[in-house]
Amino acid sequence: NRDVDLLWDEISRYYKMAVPRNFAYLSWKYDIQPGMNYIKMRAARNNKTCGYIIFRSVNNELNYKEGLITDFVVCPDDECAIEALLFEAVKYLRRDGCSVIRCYINQKNIQKILKKCGFLSRRPYMRFLVNKKINGIKGIDDLDNWFITAGDCDIDR
Repeated sequence: NRDVDLLWDEISRYYKMAVPRNFAYLSWKYDIQPGMNYIKMRAARNNKTCGYIIFRSVNNELNYKEGLITDFVVCPDDECAIEALLFEAVKYLRRDGCSVIRCYINQKNIQKILKKCGFLSRRPYMRFLVNKKINGIKGIDDLDNWFITAGDCDIDR
């Protein structure tokens, strides 16, 4: 949908490095993956999408249900949308029987609100390796230039 493309055009200017989260990518990543059941919620203001959150619940190897927030895209300054999306996702996952909810994201404003809402920072963090020997790429060693979520790897599988 064009609304998601417009949102990504607006959000992507905050980051130098990110997987484009346009409608085509999101459809491939979250709609047509066999055996995956993602829940998608969006925040809107004046009928315009201002953010979305994608998550799912899984039965883990210890035989309890946990939630995994795989993608969380919102303007980093829009605390209202961040809190609203997080509140609705947590409410849904709790009703679904999840006793733990994980969210891997490197965006500092979202991390701050996650902590404010009761999430804890744990180690080890998501591993992230970069080859800095590629010519022409500047600023890659500053993680604040990147936008990374669990959906950017296979941790959401």
